[in-house]
Amino acid sequence: MLSRTIEHDSSLRAARMAALVLPALLAPAVVILAVTAMLRGDYNLLIAAAVGLAGAAVAGAGTGAVVFGLRLGQRAGFVASVSWALALGVPAAAIAAVLSYTASSWVRSAALRDALTVNDVWPMALAIAAVSSAILLGARIRGDREQPVVVRHRHRVYTEHTFFAAAAVVWVAIAALSSTRPPRFASSDPDELRTQLPLLEREAARYPNHFRSQYLFGNALTHTHECARAIDPLRRAVAIRPRDGWAENDLAFALSCSRHFAEARAPYEQAVKLLPDEELVQNGYAYTLEQLRDKSAERTYHAILRRFPYDAYAAAREATLRFNRGERDEGLDEMRLALTLGDSSFGVLLSAAELFANAALLKDAAAQYRLIAQRQPRDLWIWAQYASTAYLAGSLEEARNAFVHAESINAHAIETVDSWRMMRDAAQKGVPPSALPPIPPTRPFTAVSSYPR
Repeated sequence: MLSRTIEHDSSLRAARMAALVLPALLAPAVVILAVTAMLRGDYNLLIAAAVGLAGAAVAGAGTGAVVFGLRLGQRAGFVASVSWALALGVPAAAIAAVLSYTASSWVRSAALRDALTVNDVWPMALAIAAVSSAILLGARIRGDREQPVVVRHRHRVYTEHTFFAAAAVVWVAIAALSSTRPPRFASSDPDELRTQLPLLEREAARYPNHFRSQYLFGNALTHTHECARAIDPLRRAVAIRPRDGWAENDLAFALSCSRHFAEARAPYEQAVKLLPDEELVQNGYAYTLEQLRDKSAERTYHAILRRFPYDAYAAAREATLRFNRGERDEGLDEMRLALTLGDSSFGVLLSAAELFANAALLKDAAAQYRLIAQRQPRDLWIWAQYASTAYLAGSLEEARNAFVHAESINAHAIETVDSWRMMRDAAQKGVPPSALPPIPPTRPFTAVSSYPR
């Protein structure tokens, strides 16, 4: 009876010890989050701290139950070590899996996601804490029938226990710091972006001092070419984090896209300093110089091509400059070469379409607009330009189909632009372009060709 009582008490002590290991290892991180939350006034960090502590407590309780049920306090050897690792790891992994699986249904705030990073930081911290705990407990506990849980004491100041304890904290810290961060940029899928925009807008309004809420909203708006709306959130993002090169770049692009080229120059110059190895930033800066009629634009394109000889966008814009200054054949040849340099981006295709249209090569221009339209199924201007160019090239059936698609996006806009309406009606009636009166020009479109992504 006494032996069973001793075994029961020792198993209970081992279970309690195991149950407290995970919360104890994560306690410093929770305290840091809580203090930071109070200093910043960001309650998302408090939620993160609460979730982390609750997850560790639940995982610890599960570990304690397993340790008590398997009587691990009286067991030693390799099998016991494996059992300890499983007892600590399985509950932690289960909690991590539950947090990650359910994250999409309750973590809808970018600010909360940043504070919690539920898909990475806490699950990884729990898992590494579990492994650390298994090593720590395995080193400190050995089986003994009379005194089942004996902690070995040494007279010297530093023992292997000190090493394991320090390593456990370091591993948890490394897990939190080096885990995968949330996506830096908004989705590049136009349809997905449009469904996300209301949420991103609410986030930006709710957290005006949170960098990623402002940046993601502005970045998403630049992807959907709503550049005028993107300027304010991107200005706030730059004010919050002035040394962030991508925030500077996106602000510059939003200004350029809104045709505020003079204002775009300064943030582009700052972005180039912060991100000197990014072709996208260099190309955006060169395009702004081009629109400002700055003679250094062509030198900038030359410099990009010297460093990145297969940069299709820089080659396409250089071709445009050559064509515009009278080197027609050379410009056309260089543009065709640019189209062979890998998978052409939106800006390359649009530059080619505009150049071919200016050169009266309307079938070639329509082909480029067709490629762009296939990538941008909900972009009204692209589809209207594609339909108009196809009509002027004499492809009436292709023009009719493209105008039908454009009207499915926004029929009212087609009615309000005289040139689009005239060509749509003519295509539907089978009237060739030569039979039409002079077609009024369409309104200038935003400078999306400055967006080489």
